[in-house]
Amino acid sequence: MKINLGFLEWDGTEFNWDLKESSNFHGIITGPSGSGKTYTLSKIITKLAQVPTIERVYVFDVHGDISENVPSDLYSKVDFSEASGNGINLLEISPNKEYGGPRKKIMDVVKTINRTSSGSLGSRQVASLSRYLKGLYASKGIKIKDSSTWNKPSPTLVDLRKFLENSLTAMKISADIKSAHALNEVLSAARRIAAAAKTEDPDIQEAELEENKEKAKAFYKEFINSITDGSEMEAIEGMKKNVEKMVESLLDRIQILEDAGVFNGNSLSFNPAKKVYMFDLKTLTYDEKIVFIDTMTRKIHDHAISKGLIDRAREIIVIDEANEIIDPNDKDSIYNRVVLGMRKYGLGMILGSQAIHHFSDDVLMNTAMKIILGVDSIFTKQVASKIGEKENMLKYLKPKVSALAFVKSKDPSAPIGWKKIVFNKKDVKK
Repeated sequence: MKINLGFLEWDGTEFNWDLKESSNFHGIITGPSGSGKTYTLSKIITKLAQVPTIERVYVFDVHGDISENVPSDLYSKVDFSEASGNGINLLEISPNKEYGGPRKKIMDVVKTINRTSSGSLGSRQVASLSRYLKGLYASKGIKIKDSSTWNKPSPTLVDLRKFLENSLTAMKISADIKSAHALNEVLSAARRIAAAAKTEDPDIQEAELEENKEKAKAFYKEFINSITDGSEMEAIEGMKKNVEKMVESLLDRIQILEDAGVFNGNSLSFNPAKKVYMFDLKTLTYDEKIVFIDTMTRKIHDHAISKGLIDRAREIIVIDEANEIIDPNDKDSIYNRVVLGMRKYGLGMILGSQAIHHFSDDVLMNTAMKIILGVDSIFTKQVASKIGEKENMLKYLKPKVSALAFVKSKDPSAPIGWKKIVFNKKDVKK
């Protein structure tokens, strides 16, 4: 399970990443434009695909150029674009009792939408979107507290958009609403009860429904008794408009994702005979790439857990231009979860970016393999300090010729440290 990374510059000894002895299966490759980062990733992917014990390599090709240097017989490439018809279901839940279910999916969907450039959802929007998603799953017979329903077909973004549109229409035509804030809570509760699974206690359902009816009556009574000069309806209409605007804002966000065309289905038309699955994402926008890779990485993460514990590398995720996708300040990101906790499930992650400071300290400390192909002269001192090496080690790296490399063994007594390597033996110093 050795992946050759190059040769020691001074004596030509092979410098390998031994996955069997590695402290984990994660790596990072950094280098500015023109340093050969994508080419190096391609070569490592090719070598990973030739390791018999590795079952799958998932490559998120954000610019569509990684496959240029990977032999075509090793990979299956699928174009994910508005016109291709290929896509994933953003709302698909995992049926696993420990880490799946609608509650977990709702949290993930809200978090992913919050990461897009449209800006974070407000606290009321988060609460509303979560409530609507719960209602949508319930309408499909999927119950938060009943894991036996989690294997039912999940709704899609199209279903969510229609669900929001119907809710908005109901608000607009309800002339007898006291306030969208108060009565909508009652109506939402009633819908949840009406859609409750038959496995739940019908007496409890009925009692809760009656309780909410009494609340509704109390709301109307309170409102009627508060009327003094006939102007009270203006305040109610104002509240109602605010709620409508909030739902319309949510609809806009969902409509944008739906229009991308890659989040409405569940079609992953890869050739299972090929070890490398290449996700061609070059036509997607910045936001669409974030949503797509977040969602698929969670899916791969859950899939790896479902396969159980293992003491070897089984699957590898590769993300080029990871700085466009990963927020280094998000401690609870799916990427941190993979790097910090997925070795025992045989899942590794290799990340490419233009600079080492694009990664959090957690990622840097927990990636066994690191390659620095080059550093902009402005940052050599900063990077040297970060990796604990002399600045001269970075100043004289040659693009596509030499690099600094680091591999950490799971054996605590094994020597560690950065080594200067060359990619071709002819460049070894004699």
